[in-house]
Amino acid sequence: MPPIRDRGPSPSGSLPATHLLPSAACYGCFLRLTGTSADAPVLLTTVAQCFRNEDRHDELRRLWGFTLREIVCVGSAEAVRDHLDRHQERIAAFGTALGLTLDRRPATDPFFEPGGARTVMQLLAPVKNEYLHTDGTAGERA
Repeated sequence: MPPIRDRGPSPSGSLPATHLLPSAACYGCFLRLTGTSADAPVLLTTVAQCFRNEDRHDELRRLWGFTLREIVCVGSAEAVRDHLDRHQERIAAFGTALGLTLDRRPATDPFFEPGGARTVMQLLAPVKNEYLHTDGTAGERA
């Protein structure tokens, strides 16, 4: 494949994309589960370098590139809630051991269109949590 610089701009004036930078770590988990089924909840964990084209950069609070670890539970709504509650206790204990106060909040993905269907779904059916230090720095997600 020729380097991107040899292709020239597209009609819109931008160069065609040949590579994408992941905005979340969990995509590989869902790709791995494609075409499978399970009677019991499936738990997976993953870590990846992630990138987001944020509209602002705020010291260490909002970064364009960062390492993200995600713990994914695929199952019934009850299984996911149990998973979130179980990890809440572990993460709170870990924060306490480090002398940190962490607040659990429903997480929303900034790469979804504000007010779009996916953003609304995350607010109506919170299945992702984000743990924030009292200074607003994002921590682990479960």
